[in-house]
Amino acid sequence: MNRKILLTITTFILVLPILMAQLQPQIYYKTDLIYENGQITIQKMEPNFYGEKPFEESGDYKIEILDLNNKVIDTITFNISTLAIVEYVDESGEIVGGEQIELEQVEITLYIPYYSKAKEFIIYNKNNKILATKSLEEYTKTSENTFDEIPDSYKSDPQNGLGKSNTLMYLIILIIVFLFLIIIYI
Repeated sequence: MNRKILLTITTFILVLPILMAQLQPQIYYKTDLIYENGQITIQKMEPNFYGEKPFEESGDYKIEILDLNNKVIDTITFNISTLAIVEYVDESGEIVGGEQIELEQVEITLYIPYYSKAKEFIIYNKNNKILATKSLEEYTKTSENTFDEIPDSYKSDPQNGLGKSNTLMYLIILIIVFLFLIIIYI
């Protein structure tokens, strides 16, 4: 009986750090863009920490994140909607009409995954025309720039990145742990 309890405690001690690593905040570049008449302007970009992966959407526009050797690390797609619904209200507060209008300018916030070896990202339209580029070199980990502002526990493997989910790996580990515990108690 003591052996079973010891094995259970040892198993949880070995698995707990893996599970805690998954719960640590992940780093994304919070990027504010303005879309106006087919052009994109990057207004502001700053690293942000998130406990889980921000919402992803797919679409006609794409962002390619390039490493120091100009190889694509990741590709993200997104949509830009310029349509808005306008409702007309009378003095009593009742809706008396409405229409759909197209906006000339739209503000967008995107969350782009942080990679320690990323050099820049490039934003393309649906025709693969470059709309904007942003250098990431001030955030890139190189031999000259150690990027000490971000703790090591938040840094990612440049191959996997923080934006990629390792859910399957953690699920397999949990299944193995539960099978191990079942075998111990049988």
